[in-house]
Amino acid sequence: MRATLHDQCIFHLAGGHIEDSLYGNMTPQEALMALKNITSQDFGYDIEAWKKWFKENDLDTAYQGLTRHAKKKHNRSNKDE
Repeated sequence: MRATLHDQCIFHLAGGHIEDSLYGNMTPQEALMALKNITSQDFGYDIEAWKKWFKENDLDTAYQGLTRHAKKKHNRSNKDE
């Protein structure tokens, strides 16, 4: 089973590192920023709070930050036309 984006971010938030990763590794700071951008939530470095929040929310809700970001980007590109 493949890890989801947020699972990978939580792993890196905890200081996890994958030797010879094809996808690269994030610092805990980068992982926190990614989680905040994905979700529009901020639980800081509280890994258990992040896990609990993802468990309690479906992925459409959980990834609302990505959806919001994509809509803003789409709206900006439409205005440029």
